[in-house]
Amino acid sequence: FNPGSIRTVDKIVRALVRANNLSSLVIELCPGRYKAMEEVQPKGSPMRSMLDNEMQAAVEAAQEEGFDSFVLGDSSDAELLNRLQTVIQMTFRDILDPINGWKAISDDFVRLQKSMGGVKRDESL
Repeated sequence: FNPGSIRTVDKIVRALVRANNLSSLVIELCPGRYKAMEEVQPKGSPMRSMLDNEMQAAVEAAQEEGFDSFVLGDSSDAELLNRLQTVIQMTFRDILDPINGWKAISDDFVRLQKSMGGVKRDESL
């Protein structure tokens, strides 16, 4: 709950709709989590006053300005759990394979460092 952030989202979304410059509104929630949030903390409810958030504020501001379309742009909890399970299984397989698996883990760390602008791997090691 960040009132300043919520006010900013409301202001920006309304301004974009009024200027006809909002072409899409993507909310970072999956349908299941969005539906649960709407049921537990609808606008004007006591829960909403304690758990107000930028996502609901953006949708409501857009709708109040006449922009009714939005997209839920996140993976479902089931998809995330499936991915997590796959990564954990791959990690254990790699840990148990000192020849190929440990190299795969090392390569993953090198890719991570490079993606974060980190230290480059010394290929002479």
